[in-house]
Amino acid sequence: MRLTALVAVLALSSCVVVVEDPNAPSRPPSPPPVTPPPPPPAWTPVVAWEDCRQVILREYIGLEWDAIGACEYYINQWGYDDGDILVLAFIAAWCRVDLHEVVWMYERCRFDLFQVALAYRMTGGEFYVDLPPHTGCPEPYATAYDYLWRGQRHYLLTNDECRALLELRIATHYYGWPPREWFERFERAAEAGRLCREIFTAEYAHCGRGGRGLRGEAIRVAERPWRNRSDYESCRSRREECRRAAERAYEDRKRSGDAWVKQRPPAIAAPGPRATREEWRAVLYREYYGFDSDAADSCDYYIRRWGCDEGDMLVLAFIAARCRMDIHEVAAFYEQAGFDLFQVALRCRMTGDEFFVDVPEKTICPPDYQKAYESYWKRERGYTLTNEECRSLVELRIAIDYYGWAPREWFDRYEACCEAMREPREAFVTEAQRCGRGGRNARTETVVMRERPWANPREREATRAKREECDRATERLIEERKKTGKSGVSKKPPQVTREHARPERGEAERSRLEEERRRAAEEARGRAAQEERCRRAIKDLCDAIDLFCRERGCYPEEGAPGLARCLSERSLNRRPFYMFEPDQRDTQGQAIDPWGRPLHFKVHAPNFPGNKDDRKAKNKKAFDLSSFGPNGRDDDGAGDDIANWNERTEPESRRACEEEEEAKRKAEQERARGAEEAKRWQRADEEKRRKAEEAQKRAEEARRRQEEERANEEKRRKGQEERKQAEEEARRQQQKERERAEEEKRRKEEAERKRAEEEARRQQQEEKERADEERRHKDEEERKRAEEERQRKDKEKDKEKEKGHKEEPKKEPPGQEKPASDEEKIAAMRAFLEELRQAVERYFGEHRQYPASGAANLVKALESKSRRGQPYYTFAPERLDKDGNLIDAWGQVFHYRNNRVDHPRNRLDKTAFNKKTYDLGSAGPNGKMEGGTEDDIVNWNPKEK
Repeated sequence: MRLTALVAVLALSSCVVVVEDPNAPSRPPSPPPVTPPPPPPAWTPVVAWEDCRQVILREYIGLEWDAIGACEYYINQWGYDDGDILVLAFIAAWCRVDLHEVVWMYERCRFDLFQVALAYRMTGGEFYVDLPPHTGCPEPYATAYDYLWRGQRHYLLTNDECRALLELRIATHYYGWPPREWFERFERAAEAGRLCREIFTAEYAHCGRGGRGLRGEAIRVAERPWRNRSDYESCRSRREECRRAAERAYEDRKRSGDAWVKQRPPAIAAPGPRATREEWRAVLYREYYGFDSDAADSCDYYIRRWGCDEGDMLVLAFIAARCRMDIHEVAAFYEQAGFDLFQVALRCRMTGDEFFVDVPEKTICPPDYQKAYESYWKRERGYTLTNEECRSLVELRIAIDYYGWAPREWFDRYEACCEAMREPREAFVTEAQRCGRGGRNARTETVVMRERPWANPREREATRAKREECDRATERLIEERKKTGKSGVSKKPPQVTREHARPERGEAERSRLEEERRRAAEEARGRAAQEERCRRAIKDLCDAIDLFCRERGCYPEEGAPGLARCLSERSLNRRPFYMFEPDQRDTQGQAIDPWGRPLHFKVHAPNFPGNKDDRKAKNKKAFDLSSFGPNGRDDDGAGDDIANWNERTEPESRRACEEEEEAKRKAEQERARGAEEAKRWQRADEEKRRKAEEAQKRAEEARRRQEEERANEEKRRKGQEERKQAEEEARRQQQKERERAEEEKRRKEEAERKRAEEEARRQQQEEKERADEERRHKDEEERKRAEEERQRKDKEKDKEKEKGHKEEPKKEPPGQEKPASDEEKIAAMRAFLEELRQAVERYFGEHRQYPASGAANLVKALESKSRRGQPYYTFAPERLDKDGNLIDAWGQVFHYRNNRVDHPRNRLDKTAFNKKTYDLGSAGPNGKMEGGTEDDIVNWNPKEK
């Protein structure tokens, strides 16, 4: 009862009560909620140089995929440099030539890029972009643009210059960078030892911002591998597929005996880091002048803080090094002498001849050298040198003694820098890698080589950090010198303004100078080639000697004959240890160098028979192999000697012995210097007196010789004038006789000509009258026949009218025309063939090549736009079939074939008719090509075939 009431109450109150049964089975727990997977990470492109190169080739140069695959093939399989491939692709696109043909020409030109451009009739100006004259450019741009700004016509560009100029074109036209911005990026990359392609790859987002293609046209944006993953994968697979296709094509051509390339190009060395001006000065002060670190830092302080000109400081350092004086004392003399460099040299007891190097007399020098050397060659006593001449002479000494250049080479660099409005010392900084090649310092002693700051990044950073500290130390030292009463500097020197002007020279002198420079350059190239050849030969001989030692257990016999005899024996692989060329051995069987002198071969191995401890040996436990170089003089590995050792990498023990001997020698010289000083002044006075007497005698002898030469010249001139007058009189008589004979001959010819013309005119008149008479007779007969025919027809008409059988003439149905006969079609095809020939010749005149073989290719080429913006020929729709082929009046496809000699597929074809042009023709009504005979309509003569 109570339960019923409770249920009723709950039902009425709309409440639901859940009653859990303890005996009911338990339910399983609900599963956890499903967590959605995280989104995939965003795709980040990894752009390599291959991707950037593909975009440049596609968009800027305009190559197709098969050509890009060929570039990949040449780079990966044949070892071609990326820069060389870009230049070759640039030449192929500019001249509209096949890339494989350009690579083949590159091999024929001995891997010289500019010779390939000249072979395809490029002038060289295609490599340049517009730059204002005398713009500051880094190397190798400065040399290349110097040719352009001077208007030089017959210049040649090196491979490095061609690559650099093309990179500048890509940077300005395609990437949109100004030239100045590109030069800054180029110099930063060169200092860090990076390649320019790394700049293009790092800045791949700038691709196409310049908006200009190869010829200045607007670029067409192609596939960009870095847009998304699908483009990235498709571009890489497409490049690999095209590369394999190019490899298969090369193998097919190789099997047929006609491959594109035969040999690999030489490897290109990576560019080294570039030196700054401060680093170059530091190395110069320590190696050439022999200063310690304190003196070198003091020189740098005078330039950067005191305002001294760099050229003046080079001269002051030269005076301090030659006279073995303190640089601060020389700087004080400079201020006391009113900033006159030559007065400083005279105060330090220099004669002035120390500034000069031996230059052959009558050598044509730049203006800053000519006057000074004229005084030097004449042995004048009281000459003086200006500051500009002192700077130039010290620069010449540095170039010859320290850099190893010939005087003519430095004069060329000097004039090139002056014309480009640049300091000549920039040539030293640009070619800082040559520091120490000359092997002599300011005191004509052997240079002690030290570490180059630009070759070691850690050393470079340490030098930069130490510079400020050295400036403060030098400033404190100068203040201390002033306080102790020693000489010091108090005011700054005046600013130096250097004139970079050259006097105008005549055309004959300019031509002679150019010829001398060309000859000197050819001789220098020949010497460099011989030296490089000797280095390679010594390296290969060293490898062969090591192989001989490994197989035989001992070294070859000493001397050039024993070396050649032992290395000519057969090794274990049945080949000689070294294959000597004919010019590497003389008639006595000795191994010789490129200059025809025997090689120096000495064995120092402990197990060599009769070996003794030789203190002069370079390789103590092996062998010494060397050549005495072009001069034929043994310089003990220095100078121009070429050897298998290097003085800069000698053992420490040898270096210590040499330093000890050098210290002893210097001490002995110091002891003898005091005794020699007095003698030197006495000898100097005697020498001056003797030179004055000799100069006076030479002047008198020269005066007497000049008077004799003047008298002889006057006598010779009078004789020549008399002889010229006699010859002129005889020539006038001969001329009069010749003119009289010619006048008589001309009168006779004129009379003969008039008689012949009169006779011809009379005959023409008679022939004309006879022709008129005959024409009148014919016209009369024609009129009579026409009248009789008309009368006959009138009679026939009258008869037909009478009979009533006159019929109406049949008319053709409207809208239908009589089909043309084969003769009319043949005539129309001949006229159409003549129009096609003219269109093809217009195409050849602009592209210097004929369209590819095939009727469809011919239609595509002739319908393309010419330079005037119009197609070469517009074909009617009935002249083309559904595949775009050109058809004749009978519906047959035209026969067209390109037979150019330089066309790759037709070089050995013997079925062609026009060997050097093309074959074009129609099969005629019968639809069969019969070699131009029967009814064929062709552009060749079948009888000549």
